[in-house]
Amino acid sequence: MWATLRNLQKMVALLNMAKL
Repeated sequence: MWATLRNLQKMVALLNMAKL
């Protein structure tokens, strides 16, 4: 479960970077 949450956080960070 924690691994999934971490992967989600990484995806969100990448999406935020792409938006910027």
